[in-house]
Amino acid sequence: EFFNVFLMPQQMEGLFNAVVLLEEERQSVVTVQGHRQFEASDVELYRLLTPHLQRAVQINIKLAKAELNHIASVETLNHLEEGVLFVDSNAKIMFANKAAEKFFADRDLRLNEGRLHASSAAETAILHAVIAKCAETGIQHRRSDFVSLRRKAGRSPLSLLIAPLPMEIPVWPTAPRPMAV
Repeated sequence: EFFNVFLMPQQMEGLFNAVVLLEEERQSVVTVQGHRQFEASDVELYRLLTPHLQRAVQINIKLAKAELNHIASVETLNHLEEGVLFVDSNAKIMFANKAAEKFFADRDLRLNEGRLHASSAAETAILHAVIAKCAETGIQHRRSDFVSLRRKAGRSPLSLLIAPLPMEIPVWPTAPRPMAV
């Protein structure tokens, strides 16, 4: 009935379906339509392609969930009143929440070629050393360190808590990896 009522009027003589995902009460189907009847070699080729189509759908779903988690994490961090920075072992900033960006606007912290700097070279050296220490030891370094930075006259010092950011999931080798928060 489907062939006579739907496919024939559209001059479709062939149809392949492959269920590429079954989850809960939902299924995803990839359909290929042709203007001619498919031959045995076409059927065999589609059988060979089906596992790859299934994997592509699974990867797409995982990427969509990862993107959702990323957006939720960023939004959560942006709602904090405390400044949060993710930095690599060279003090290069990978992420700064909205509260942390205020420190840059007030010039309490500075950026130089993407790296975090204090108001003096001496304080910058201390800051970089503490960040590097956290980054070097990674997951074994469970201890956090404090750094106190001077600010403009009349303002109390800026206290930074620097903690290791262990990454238990391997990251693509060329991707920048946050090492401290």
